[in-house]
Amino acid sequence: MLDHRSSPLPTRATSAGLVLAVLGALLIASTHDAGGLLAGFGARTITPVGDPPAEWADYFTPHPETGVWGEPYEDLNEDGCYSGLTNEDLGPLLDGEPPSGAAPEPHVDQPWNSTGDAYETGAFSVRGVTIVGDPDSTGKWDGVWGNAGFGAKCATGMHDDTWARAVVLDAGGTTVAMVSLDVVGLFNIEVQRARQELTARYPQMQIDELVVSSTHTHEGVDTMGYWGQLFLNTDGKFPAYQAYLRSRMIDAIHDAWTAREEARVKFAVGEQPVPIRDSRPPVVTDPEVLAAQFIREDGSTIGTVVNWSNHPEAQGSRNSLVSSDFPHGTREKLEATLGGTAVYFSGAVGGLQTPLGVDIPGFGSDVSWERTYAIGERVADSAIAALADAEAVEIDTLEASRRQFYLDSDNNALRALNARGIFDLPTYVGGASWGPPEQHQEGVRVEEVGPQGKTEMVLVDLGPAMFLTVPGELSPEIELGGFGRPDCPEADTGRPFEPAFSDQYEQEYRFVLGLGQDELGYIIPGYDFHILKAPGDVVGVGPGVVPVGGVEVVRCGEKHYEETVSISSVFAPWVACIGKELSGADPWDMTDPENAACSRDNMHLDPYGVEVSVPPFPGVPLHPEAYDQLHPEYRTQLEAALSHGHGHGHDH
Repeated sequence: MLDHRSSPLPTRATSAGLVLAVLGALLIASTHDAGGLLAGFGARTITPVGDPPAEWADYFTPHPETGVWGEPYEDLNEDGCYSGLTNEDLGPLLDGEPPSGAAPEPHVDQPWNSTGDAYETGAFSVRGVTIVGDPDSTGKWDGVWGNAGFGAKCATGMHDDTWARAVVLDAGGTTVAMVSLDVVGLFNIEVQRARQELTARYPQMQIDELVVSSTHTHEGVDTMGYWGQLFLNTDGKFPAYQAYLRSRMIDAIHDAWTAREEARVKFAVGEQPVPIRDSRPPVVTDPEVLAAQFIREDGSTIGTVVNWSNHPEAQGSRNSLVSSDFPHGTREKLEATLGGTAVYFSGAVGGLQTPLGVDIPGFGSDVSWERTYAIGERVADSAIAALADAEAVEIDTLEASRRQFYLDSDNNALRALNARGIFDLPTYVGGASWGPPEQHQEGVRVEEVGPQGKTEMVLVDLGPAMFLTVPGELSPEIELGGFGRPDCPEADTGRPFEPAFSDQYEQEYRFVLGLGQDELGYIIPGYDFHILKAPGDVVGVGPGVVPVGGVEVVRCGEKHYEETVSISSVFAPWVACIGKELSGADPWDMTDPENAACSRDNMHLDPYGVEVSVPPFPGVPLHPEAYDQLHPEYRTQLEAALSHGHGHGHDH
């Protein structure tokens, strides 16, 4: 029997390969002593269909007909899908015990998916990457659920590959790896795991900052938990695949790091390639295509980075084939025309920015694979045309800054789902991130029921360009401005407008990497954030909190769906104000009227004026009536955690 906890010793051939890799790295380092920019690109498929790589073959069983990965099962009805209860048979339930999800088709319950604590531990690993098993997977079929972003759907194969694509940049003594993943979203806990595992697998590879952004393809795998067999009732994440995803990402980074070479850069901004539909007023879109082409001395292309703001959901909600959606067309066209490796990053896709229902000249508005790829190709055409006239620049400095912060998670629907084990996110109490560093304090980890989440943003400065991550789906107003609803005064909560990124950063080329480092839902400006006023519940903190999922407030005939899948009513001011801080400005100076949205009250009170931080700590005041309404079991759990000493929780 194979021991999955260790890797085989390297053969003579692999040992020689390691020696060559080390010598190559030393040669690169010596040539880089003269200064300048090094750039390398790497790409690894993450498609969960077909034969897995040899080192992962024991952990995935492709379906004999579709090739889709999952635990082995007996396909009694021969439909190519693991059959059991689905959201068509049973609607979402948020009260009482979750359904077991037991299905009539027998399956093999593989131990690596359930052995662990769902947060840190697991008994099986591949070259330093651990399968963090989830005890809730015991008795549950674990496998690929597709069409993530729309609903729970059986994946029946693939149409095009999904990828982990990396660019590694090295200049001025700083090395940064930026990765784009063709997934619907990846929580920050996975980024933290990848940071540790990258060092474990490749200790000789020095990476100062790791940036991970999801394209948000809706034709891929459930990597967050929402879209499992019982929509909103069963965790759709596949523990072995989550580890595989990190493993392939780490190898793509290593490929890029090993391939680094001297580079110059051409930056450009392309014109709007196709119309974008903003499905939620006010209509604000970011039509520009930002591009960075890394070239050799002879003008040949090492790789190209493209950034555009639109949901990769052109194939719609009825598709059952795994795909990267229109970014596939973008990358294919860029590589065929310019050469090198192409990396696509999604931008400000909130609001919601979508290609659905848009008339694409020559293809209409009906969903088709031809139309989907044509959208992507036109994004590439825009970038190619803009780059043709761009001048290559020499760059010798690279800087990266990271800011971690706690924010109040007052969406009780999402907190309830986390408490049920759908997301498996660590939560906290007592964290303080507002203001200058001397006012900060670490929170206490309270498993999955705490009132606070922890996330991060990263800024990368590269010559005339900046790359800023945002931990969710950003409304374009926060990037570009354009706040306000003159068409619907009742939609304005009266909250101050957040500082727009375009007013804070002086760089000529501003790349915004959406769903970067995390995916905590929609980032909605405070003036337009509307929630149903509802009493607290078992995991609530008092009155005036977010409604049970699916309840949408209507203003001027528009449903405010996005609020139901946003972590917090104060998400936008946190993201905007941390973004301003990373720019070098001071958002905490309350004598500046432009910082009104960054006030402590605006970042800690929900739209009904209720404090959402619990329990009271120095510098974190709480309305007594909110604390009094805490559920007794919840209060007991918090007090038990706090009795072990504030500020000594896990750091994830």
